[in-house]
Amino acid sequence: SISILVLLCFILTTIFFVKRDIRGSALNQVTTSDQPSAFEKKILELAQVSRSMNAYGLFRVMTKTRPEIKIELQSKNGRWHPVVFKYKPGDERKRPLFFFPHMPRLDWQIWFEALYYERLLSDPFAISTYQNFLSTMVVKDLDINDIRISDFLDEKARKTLDRLPRSENSFYMNRLSSRINIYLSNSYWFSRLLANIVSGNEDISSHLNIDKELEYLNMKISLIHYSFDHSHNENWWDAKLVNSFNIKL
Repeated sequence: SISILVLLCFILTTIFFVKRDIRGSALNQVTTSDQPSAFEKKILELAQVSRSMNAYGLFRVMTKTRPEIKIELQSKNGRWHPVVFKYKPGDERKRPLFFFPHMPRLDWQIWFEALYYERLLSDPFAISTYQNFLSTMVVKDLDINDIRISDFLDEKARKTLDRLPRSENSFYMNRLSSRINIYLSNSYWFSRLLANIVSGNEDISSHLNIDKELEYLNMKISLIHYSFDHSHNENWWDAKLVNSFNIKL
């Protein structure tokens, strides 16, 4: 009867998606054998009406590398001190940690910021304004209600803009304003985290390993690609620097 047909439909579509997941669903792995047969297409079309079966997943295709942001502070003696998070990759010799029952929100959020940072690298203007945004927000300790676009222009940039024709000046300022507004929507929380690290905010310091007795002169923000590798050496991670910039405090 109908219940048997529904059950059969469920079983066949489940088998199809499970088989495809086992083979892998990355674009460069799709072959003709991954395509459904005429019979399977009919079953999938029938099942699609219910919108209850699909192969969607938030982390459906896993990457081989993990982008992470590393934050370092430079003390007066010139030594760089890493800001240590409890759960995210940092020390290459430290094995990955298990956590239960909560999700470490700060470590989780900063990973998404690293993914965002990585996407900006293909656009020179976007990455330069992103770095300028973070530097300005930290050094001037700006609150979102006190921000003006002129805050992100130093004296050299202002003089250069003054020499440009009016149309070019307007074009640049509109482009800069657009990028800053994007970063305020996406990365304002990260800029405040960095500013609070510099100011020694107690709430932030309690979650991070920071020596508050030292005076810091510079901050370094680095994007690093981590890959899990514990097969041939004592390190658990293989880390490669992708991009970095300094903030003079």
